Amino acid sequence: MNGKKTLVLLVGSNPLPNYLAAATLKPARVLLLYTPETKPPKERLVHALHDRLQIPTIDIDGAQVEDAGSAKSVRAACKGKFADAHLNYTGGTKVMAAIARLVFREEKGLDVDASYVDERNGLLRFDGDVPSLPLATDELGLDVILALHDFARKPPSEALPTDPTPRDAETMARWCLEEPTRATALYRRVSRNLETKAEPISYKEFADAPLTEPLQVPGDEWSRKAIERWIKFLRGPWQELWAAEVMRTLAGAEAALHVGVNLSRNKRDTELDVLMIRGHRLYLLSCTTDSTPDLCKLKLFEATWRARQVGGDLACCALACLLPAEGVAKVRADVEATWGESNPPTLFGLDELGAWIGLHSAPDRTSLATWMKS
Repeated sequence: MNGKKTLVLLVGSNPLPNYLAAATLKPARVLLLYTPETKPPKERLVHALHDRLQIPTIDIDGAQVEDAGSAKSVRAACKGKFADAHLNYTGGTKVMAAIARLVFREEKGLDVDASYVDERNGLLRFDGDVPSLPLATDELGLDVILALHDFARKPPSEALPTDPTPRDAETMARWCLEEPTRATALYRRVSRNLETKAEPISYKEFADAPLTEPLQVPGDEWSRKAIERWIKFLRGPWQELWAAEVMRTLAGAEAALHVGVNLSRNKRDTELDVLMIRGHRLYLLSCTTDSTPDLCKLKLFEATWRARQVGGDLACCALACLLPAEGVAKVRADVEATWGESNPPTLFGLDELGAWIGLHSAPDRTSLATWMKS
């Protein structure tokens, strides 16, 4: 920070860029400029800075911008705030960024002491002629991202020795991808067994490849909880468990993956299938065994909205489904016609999933790897 101790941040609705700037610059203290509308994300940012980065904040109440669209209001809030400070003007409104930068220059701030977060390229860029810095992400994990966006994560269930494994999931994926109607039939049959133990479901009935241990759902020797886990698995989560394992093999140690993440926000619960944190970016892969274009399109838009809520504007989203090629083309055309973002959602259909598992030839995961690096 060129010897400056204070970092000034403009807080908008998404506090993630602010956190990344602070984590990269490591100031002694932070001053936050915010509006009445962005007071909640400001408060979440304060907690994250204190708890994760041990950075104190100062003059918070005295730095409120009463009207983010008024140059006069922004100027009044900024005046006198930039002495011995570095300004990062990534957040806030365009008016806030423009006027804050202008006041910073008027108060003799140097270009090398002004910066913005380039999320797309993972860089902190300076206005002066100095090299950009890679964004610091060592302290950024799913818990921080969730806290910044006001999500609480419910603790995962305790694992059981009888829980389905990634190998089980791959076996199910191969069996269902060979004949997609099996997934729907399996869902219906397992659903009928949800409340009764009649007509036990033998796993071997659904797969050619043998398991490490022969398993039967339900089985008299299993606990009720174990039975319920497998019933849920056979109804569809085999897909997310398999897809997450494929992603894990591609990402290696570069990313952290989370499967079946249960979240709560404003007393409303939601479950996200596969989340990946790679650097500063969040990736959401939603999974469905459906093969109806309209429903898949709806699920894709819902997943995209969830991804932006959890991970910010540049979060990446994709849907893995069992749509055949013609259905995929239809949904993609609809999405391209309505989505104006620079990072539109991605759709993986039956052909792509078949390629990932090597259904007709050697596995080809290029489409997934490309999305994971987008």
